[in-house]
Amino acid sequence: MAKFFLPVFVLAMACGKSPDTAPTKAGDASPQPTPQPKRVEVKKADAGPTVYDMVQRRNEARRPQPKVVTSRSKVEVRGGLTKEIVSRYVRRKLRSFSICVEKELLMERPVPTAVSFAMEFAPDGKATSVSTAALMESQLRQCLEERAMGLWLPKPKEGQAFEATIGVAFEVIER
Repeated sequence: MAKFFLPVFVLAMACGKSPDTAPTKAGDASPQPTPQPKRVEVKKADAGPTVYDMVQRRNEARRPQPKVVTSRSKVEVRGGLTKEIVSRYVRRKLRSFSICVEKELLMERPVPTAVSFAMEFAPDGKATSVSTAALMESQLRQCLEERAMGLWLPKPKEGQAFEATIGVAFEVIER
């Protein structure tokens, strides 16, 4: 097809015809006009909001996001590791606990100011069970317990299971 197009195009131009009315095949004597796409004009009123308008509306609709600051209040360990080691690893997880509380605040639900976790750890340092003592929404409890279950501690030297009680305090700061 491409081999015949150029000679037909050149032949049509040499005869003084526009390429729009060029014959479709080499032997076709009757030229057929090429259909042109229809142009659609868009009026300013039909265009909808601009990107600037959408950004303005989004910024106006934004509520101030609360920020939750966490601080560990108390760590008690029975067997296995020292209090300082457990505190160091809990400090690394504090931000994940505050994310759970921030989600609850965005849904405008009440949140506790402090949560205490009673945890049991296997000899390899992985959390095996977590329970919370505070009364709170089931979604918040589930989120906090899932984050606490992700806490891994180093293996104790004795290689035995141990227990820890971890207290976390939350402070809400409005921005």
